[in-house]
Amino acid sequence: MTVEYVELPNNGYLLCKVPEHVLNVMWKEIDVLLKISFRGAEPYNANLAGAIEHEYVLTKCSDKVNSYIELIAPLFWSYQKDDRKNKRHYLKNNNNGSPDLWVNLQKKYEHNPPHTHGGDLSFVIWLKVPYDIEKEKSLPNLRKALNPSAGGFYFTYACSTEKGGVGYHYIQIDQSKEGYMALFKSDLQHAVFPFYTSNEYRVSVSGNIGVD
Repeated sequence: MTVEYVELPNNGYLLCKVPEHVLNVMWKEIDVLLKISFRGAEPYNANLAGAIEHEYVLTKCSDKVNSYIELIAPLFWSYQKDDRKNKRHYLKNNNNGSPDLWVNLQKKYEHNPPHTHGGDLSFVIWLKVPYDIEKEKSLPNLRKALNPSAGGFYFTYACSTEKGGVGYHYIQIDQSKEGYMALFKSDLQHAVFPFYTSNEYRVSVSGNIGVD
């Protein structure tokens, strides 16, 4: 199991490779949504901050994802030396009683502004990254930038040593991140930059975890 804990000031996140059998069951449900052009799917946009048109609740893969959460989430608290590592972890339910698990099908130019989640822990799993990151970085609006940010995922956090008291941690999302999960405290603010060079969806799955 490939797992890395990335330390942030007063915080951190877990980066791990999701097993193929979990990825496959998510893709199976998402492929059906794509084939039916989302007809009958349960939209989740009203619960989310994203400027993203296609965001839908996932239900059929939730048991398999929940089993993986039960296994991986306690590791987060182990790295933080927190007794919650011994607690039960589970996918929360949303206000409609469905699992708090959804797919983001992000088109070029769409983005997710800074936001937090409900629950104790949250996660994002990157399933498909359709662009070439080097092409993104070479665009006229990015190639001279100090930190080309196309398609990136970033955390912001309070940090007394940073100018303005706010620090940020940037994760470059390219094809090497396909199949990886970032797991973090739900109150850790995060956002997603747009991408520009592909007409395909960037596909990710997110969810919120309860602990008791």
